[in-house]
Amino acid sequence: MKPIILTIVGFLLAIPPWTVGQEPPTADPRVDKAGRPNAGGEERAGKFEKKYPSDAAYPELELSRIAFGSCYRPGSRLRKGDPWDVWKVIKAIEPQVMLLLGDNHYADSQTPERIERGYRGLEADRPYMDFREEIPTFAVWDNHDYASKYPGKDFKYAARSEQLFLEHFRVPESDPRQSRVGVYGSWIFGEHPNRVQIIMLDGHRHRDQLPGKNGNFRSDPDPGKTFLGPEQWKWLEKQLAREAEMRVIGSPIQVLSKEHRWRRWDMFPKQRERLLDLVGEASGTTVFLSGDRHRGEISRLATEGRKPVCDVTASGYFHVREAEERNSLRVGKLINQPHFGALEVDWESRTVAMKVLCSREGTVLVEHEESILP
Repeated sequence: MKPIILTIVGFLLAIPPWTVGQEPPTADPRVDKAGRPNAGGEERAGKFEKKYPSDAAYPELELSRIAFGSCYRPGSRLRKGDPWDVWKVIKAIEPQVMLLLGDNHYADSQTPERIERGYRGLEADRPYMDFREEIPTFAVWDNHDYASKYPGKDFKYAARSEQLFLEHFRVPESDPRQSRVGVYGSWIFGEHPNRVQIIMLDGHRHRDQLPGKNGNFRSDPDPGKTFLGPEQWKWLEKQLAREAEMRVIGSPIQVLSKEHRWRRWDMFPKQRERLLDLVGEASGTTVFLSGDRHRGEISRLATEGRKPVCDVTASGYFHVREAEERNSLRVGKLINQPHFGALEVDWESRTVAMKVLCSREGTVLVEHEESILP
């Protein structure tokens, strides 16, 4: 009987799992088995990158809906057996652009081979790649996809990590990001009086060593410490001098909240002050977008003599932290369930609605509205 039992068991093990009440997976023609782009796949996935290179204006596209998020870790939800398609949910709100705020994969390594493997995993993720083929997507990185253990500008393989980022996001050779150090970029959409400027900051490539350790970062008052580095600061000043009615600035880490001990701009308070001074002098209304925290919230800072600024944190499409946390600048409640973010601009009423939405169903979890000021 043993040979018969083994034969039956072997036969059962050979049955593909999708034959039991599941649809078979569809092979993605854009990538090979290793996740590398097949011929033609790169061109299809990179059509928007070629259409919208950085540091330029695109008056033909007036923005009214922007989606954003961070911390894409599909493996965690697949292991839990709950594979909902977050990209389908985001697409349902009909965003005109998507902003990825970092931790776009979780290689968690300082080894180029493992970082490359992280991007191959994204290439093989069909819902994600389908979304990018339909929605213009602009990205920056954070620690899990740049390099583990927060090496900043001292990362030995920083140039290789940057090359992998630029390749994955199909940044064309004509794009300014190909000829400078760092993945930061800027785009202006629409015409006066309905212009939106999107700025994506690189908080790693030029950053000094962080003060403290993960979960216990302190504030370092040294004015010489930098997040962005001299060249990126010079570039940012130039971008903020351009006219726009609304500015959306993407940062891998929170700009406004500073009462926790995790990574935040207040680790270098002089850098945070400089950033807030710059946006305070710029025309229009500024909204920061941030990731990293594995929680969602909206922060608002209003100081005398300045226009209010907000920071919308959207971090965790699938996995979040549930602990409470103090933030005296928070508007509304702390979100500790899977989510993404959205901005909805009403040019007729001159308002912008900031929202954190459930990544399962697209329902609004918290929202806040601000006027668009000159």
